[in-house]
Amino acid sequence: RSPIAMRGASLALYSGARLGPQCGACSTGGATRRSVERAPCPAGRTPSLTSTDSCQTSCVSNADKVSSFGTVGYVKLPDAVPAEVISSMRAGTWEALGARGIAERDPSTWARSDCQTWIAVKPTCSGLDAVGPDDSPAVRLLLDELLGPTRSSGRNWGKTLVALPERDSVWSVPRTAWHFDHLYRSPGVVTAVNLFLLIDDVAPRGGGTAVVRNSPQLLDRLLGSGAQYSRVSEQNRSFIASTEWTRGLTASPSARTAERTARYTTETIVEGIPMRVDELCGSAGDVFVCHPALLHTISMNVSSRPRLMRVQRIHTTNS
Repeated sequence: RSPIAMRGASLALYSGARLGPQCGACSTGGATRRSVERAPCPAGRTPSLTSTDSCQTSCVSNADKVSSFGTVGYVKLPDAVPAEVISSMRAGTWEALGARGIAERDPSTWARSDCQTWIAVKPTCSGLDAVGPDDSPAVRLLLDELLGPTRSSGRNWGKTLVALPERDSVWSVPRTAWHFDHLYRSPGVVTAVNLFLLIDDVAPRGGGTAVVRNSPQLLDRLLGSGAQYSRVSEQNRSFIASTEWTRGLTASPSARTAERTARYTTETIVEGIPMRVDELCGSAGDVFVCHPALLHTISMNVSSRPRLMRVQRIHTTNS
């Protein structure tokens, strides 16, 4: 099928699903998802999905999402992309991986002789460039709220990052590659966001991106005290060096893996801010909208399946 035909079919699926943010009871992926319909909502609120399963109808204000985005550092939009669209993306990813000798139905091919466990698949591969973030109503509404309508749209959902399983390893909080992707110049002024779209289910310890919860609050405090940065690398170093807790993220471990993991995945008050390391886990079709000051890094996948996640960056037009 031509790209134009694939895009038309995918947009029809968005229209048929009548998507909106889903009720929080489904945000962990624990509930069974069935046919859905749009529920009536009060003025000024985004309608959620009502389902025939155990989810309860709820309406989530965009203002609540924006507030959580600015403090916690990320917002999860469950079921933001229809299952049929996700299935096409997943098939295109496995087709591209198959060309590299990595077969979906043959786990023996997931262990690479070159020890490479992270692979990027370009969006030009089959089924990956038909639709983009603005085709999801839930994503589009939140991006308009955060960045305004005069922003980049993201022609597609970007490259797919694949984390192959390391099944003989023990998961621990990562020590390396903690970073920001964007230069964040002024508290509360957001000129870019990261979008992470799960195209397969991601369980805890399954390679979900590791993030420092509430890190935007700490960077806001540094900027408010007079810190200025001209490069993202400079911002990264300053943030990591700012507290004993953040320095420990990248330090050589002085404690056993289990103790380190417990320390950093348990909420700790740092400079008056509750912080911990979270993993971005969820179900296929979930989208994470991430703050430019959300510190994050790659995370080991010790599950039984490769982690498949698409990434896109959206900017204001004048950034």
